[in-house]
Amino acid sequence: MTPRKFRTHHRVSFNHLDPFGHLSATNYLPLFLEHRWTAFRDEMGYDYATIASWPIVFYIRRVTQEFLIPIFADEELEIVSWVVSLGKLDSTVRSEIRKANGKIAATCEFELVCMSKETRRPTPWLKDVVARLFEDDILPVTHHLEDQRLGATAC
Repeated sequence: MTPRKFRTHHRVSFNHLDPFGHLSATNYLPLFLEHRWTAFRDEMGYDYATIASWPIVFYIRRVTQEFLIPIFADEELEIVSWVVSLGKLDSTVRSEIRKANGKIAATCEFELVCMSKETRRPTPWLKDVVARLFEDDILPVTHHLEDQRLGATAC
């Protein structure tokens, strides 16, 4: 399976700056998170109501960020992300913040766990969600997500 690369565009605003005019280190993670949810909505077709209706939630187990070059006020940025590993119950997503000149300014990796809302225990991913994370074998949207959990042999 080939992971889909999701892209969003952002501009650094004044309230995101530190006293030196750089994007504050505390604002990188919110940008990466906003990017993922924007991609879910705009590129995967899942609005908040749909996501909230699922029997699962995603928990972030670990975040690793690397700051490579500074980002300044009013810079236009592209954030790109894709799944780098997918297990039965967890996954790793890599994200990059790219400047207008294409240089990578920062990277982030999220380790996510898929959890059941009912049991609050790890549970398999929904098939429809997994299909939309990859370019191959895209499944149609379905409203019967409770029957779509991946089995032990799916990943």
